[in-house]
Amino acid sequence: MKKIPILLLFFIQYNHLVAQPADGYWDNVRITSETFSLSPRQRIYIKTENFPAGTTEVVYRITVLDDNQKISNSLFSVLKSIPDPTGISQGSAGAVLLLSTISGDDKCKYGIYSSESAAKKYIEDSKTDSACFFQNNAINKEAKLLTTTSKCGIEKNNQLYFVFTSDNWIMKQKIILEVVPWINTKASRGWTAKTKQEILNLLKTSFEYKNSVKKNSLSAQFLDEVTQKQSYSDFKALLEIEKASLIEKTIQAVLIKTGEIKAVQNQFRKQAENYFDTKQIALAINLLQDEIIDKNYATAADYCALGRYYLYTKQFDKALQALQQSQQLDSAFLKTHLNIAHVYMYTNKLSEAKAIHKKYKHQNTSATTSWIDQTDSDFKLFEAFGFSTENFEKIKSIQKK
Repeated sequence: MKKIPILLLFFIQYNHLVAQPADGYWDNVRITSETFSLSPRQRIYIKTENFPAGTTEVVYRITVLDDNQKISNSLFSVLKSIPDPTGISQGSAGAVLLLSTISGDDKCKYGIYSSESAAKKYIEDSKTDSACFFQNNAINKEAKLLTTTSKCGIEKNNQLYFVFTSDNWIMKQKIILEVVPWINTKASRGWTAKTKQEILNLLKTSFEYKNSVKKNSLSAQFLDEVTQKQSYSDFKALLEIEKASLIEKTIQAVLIKTGEIKAVQNQFRKQAENYFDTKQIALAINLLQDEIIDKNYATAADYCALGRYYLYTKQFDKALQALQQSQQLDSAFLKTHLNIAHVYMYTNKLSEAKAIHKKYKHQNTSATTSWIDQTDSDFKLFEAFGFSTENFEKIKSIQKK
């Protein structure tokens, strides 16, 4: 049989815009390159190599040869000169030689299936209804690009199954099947819509997310942070405690980046105060300590609140320590001075307590509350919590002078 040299060229018209290459590469490790003989009217199927994570395009070439013919260039050697898959489907700056320069007169029909069971069924009954693609016109050469939009679903299936039927009634024919995947670097990290939703669900269970104002912005930044740090497979390999730590650190970083940190902090403070109001003071202390102070977000008001919580649980030394820390941050925060006076009143330092009341009794602890009114309110609360003292009246007498 004679040899027929054929060139298949794909051209692109320049539109004065130079497209940027896609972020990826042709995978020369997971290439399928099968050479096999097909008897007359025989049907067989060939399984491709596993496509790696991030496969977004697949190029295949089928060449039917007569006896003793050899293919001139491998498909991968041709594809190396193409910057990205758009060079196949839309052209590149020049012309691309995609098919073999040699083929024979023999022809075959072929199809592509996304499951092995469907391919086996075709071998048995030659029905093509379940094929994702079938070439009913016998060919002696073919080259095509499959993308994520094709019916073969390469984003869902890590293998494809090519079926072949000889169109030769008498002689055997030799067929070469080559399949080369294109790996998108970003997609190869395994972050699909499904896997992203998986980690978003973890975010949505957090207190920070529930109390954020700009939830969409927080979610987008969170996804970007997690997916940039590691691949999905690496994430899944983490222990649960490691996952929790990663999620927590990422949330904190994103809260700062999006400006949501203040809104969430205020919710933690509000929740701590709610715990205090319902006499769950241990919970209030732990929340304020863990979410505000230990994360270095504390203000003078936060240390004052912590000191107050310790005071109402009669942990006077810890109360004084927290209140002194508040003083260092803001010496003019008068609620701190008042609570220090309360600590002194309960620790047999009445003279020091009186001195503080004498110094600040004519001032306000806030824009609407005087020092004296705040003192009366605190004394009533002490009584409600079950520990009063005869020193109340002694303090009040100082305030009346």
